[in-house]
Amino acid sequence: ETATHVRVGLFDIVTGNTRWLIDDPSRTISDASIKGVPGAKLVTIVETKDAKAVASLLDPDSGIETPIPPVPGTLIPLAPSGDGLWIALTFSSKQPTDLVLCDPFHPDPETYITVARVWDYVKLTRDDLTQAEDFRWKSVDGREIQGWLYRTQTVPARGTILYVHGG
Repeated sequence: ETATHVRVGLFDIVTGNTRWLIDDPSRTISDASIKGVPGAKLVTIVETKDAKAVASLLDPDSGIETPIPPVPGTLIPLAPSGDGLWIALTFSSKQPTDLVLCDPFHPDPETYITVARVWDYVKLTRDDLTQAEDFRWKSVDGREIQGWLYRTQTVPARGTILYVHGG
């Protein structure tokens, strides 16, 4: 980390040198990890964009970074598992965190193969959960604030729950 931002680099234990792969103060990187199988290696980069975790895969040799195409919710590739599939985390306001097999370069939630089988262990269904809506407003100082709005499914509403956390 620097005084202004997080960088991603590879440290050479023989030479003691670091080769910076990402050094961009405009990016809010929250995680970087390298997973590999023989003959293949990519760095999973996770950054925060508009209060959402967004992943990409970075080839440390070429420097080419491939964003994960947008899907409903969040998809974070963890490691290749063979046959073009990866083990990945997926979650959203309508999907508890689940471990799945998927193609992160062509993700389609309908084709995810659950590994953790999270829906087998909860009494909830997707219909019990509310879709989060991106909600923005201006602060008294003019700064844009971002939050998530969850509209009630019951009419009339029975109350409001606010969860304010850091960020």
